Amino acid sequence: MKLKTTNDQSLINNHYPNSKNELSKIVNDLYKNKQKMIILGGATKTEYGNPYSSVQNVFTSELNKVIDYNPSDLTVTVESGIKVESLMNLLSENNQYLGYILPNKKLSSIGGSTAYGYSGNYRFNDIHIRDSIIGIEAINYKGDFIKSGGQVVKNVSGYDLHKLYIGTQGMFGPIYSISFKVYPKPNYETQVIVGFENYEDVINITKKYLPLNWNIPRLAIYSSNKPKRKLYELFCNISGTKNVVDYIQKSITEDIKLNNGSLVEVNNDINIPVNLDDFGYNLNEDQLSIRILSSKNSDFQHIVNYFENCKLNFQLLINPSIGSISLLIENNDNILSYIDEISEISRLNNYKIILDYSNISLRNRLRNKFKNNYNQSILNLTTLLKKNYDPQNLFSPGKIL
Repeated sequence: MKLKTTNDQSLINNHYPNSKNELSKIVNDLYKNKQKMIILGGATKTEYGNPYSSVQNVFTSELNKVIDYNPSDLTVTVESGIKVESLMNLLSENNQYLGYILPNKKLSSIGGSTAYGYSGNYRFNDIHIRDSIIGIEAINYKGDFIKSGGQVVKNVSGYDLHKLYIGTQGMFGPIYSISFKVYPKPNYETQVIVGFENYEDVINITKKYLPLNWNIPRLAIYSSNKPKRKLYELFCNISGTKNVVDYIQKSITEDIKLNNGSLVEVNNDINIPVNLDDFGYNLNEDQLSIRILSSKNSDFQHIVNYFENCKLNFQLLINPSIGSISLLIENNDNILSYIDEISEISRLNNYKIILDYSNISLRNRLRNKFKNNYNQSILNLTTLLKKNYDPQNLFSPGKIL
């Protein structure tokens, strides 16, 4: 099967290996023939990061088996093409979960989520996907399989080479299988949504409850300039035993009165909204998505002040416990000027700014504005490793390097 590339100048071949050996053969053959390739699971993140063209698509969607799962060991090993939702459902049957909720779970593969490296805004005890992965089996440019870590926590030793594959968008080669440490699901969960008109008030509440990330896996602040109930809404997921959940919920309700907030909504564990899990995904051509990163517990006051006074159509989701803002902006004629201003605020406050998604035309115009966001020493090391793992730069060329 063939289809046009993103720049309509060449043709892409699609490959669908359905076994470990077939994946190895395809990768080896493509590399020998100096064919650039990108590894895709659910193909939900092709518009994220730098654009690519004239490549071979290797889909892992048929590599979707569970290799090993023993609930008593709290570990699971799966092929990289399994859908996130399928893995979540499997774990849920044994009252277990990953400890975080990955976005776009119906379409995304676990391998693609690993390669992208974003764990969403719900994280039990601040667990990131890189913390829960205990082993990876990948393929090098010769088609040989390489293993790092293990399938059982106690067997994991040596260098954590599998960390190279997390968040690097496939630049070191295809992932065949992944082993995860998993966690018991909480006995009870509820979500409290609190509205505020003043950012200082919502931050006062947030900072008080940030240390409770065992029992409050999501503490996120949502805001936009669209009509809504309050300028700022604090989404607080509370989990644990029912007594603990009730105690924290009561405490938050009392603190609301002292900080000029108002209780907007309470949801029990059977109907908690999932819209925050997919925030920043499934965007249209007129939107762009940016992430701004800082240290944990940052309040991002300077960014918030900017958006309180600008005329952009925006939505933002602030995660102080993670140290990130996910920002959605509607494209307009002055977008480059706005991006310059946001970038300057980020530079002055030592924030890192990342362009996650935009249409191809805008992304090409913005590319130079984001190219210097990587630490140079880390970039140099990554370049050196890339030359060893992919000497001809055929794996995900141009996505990062």
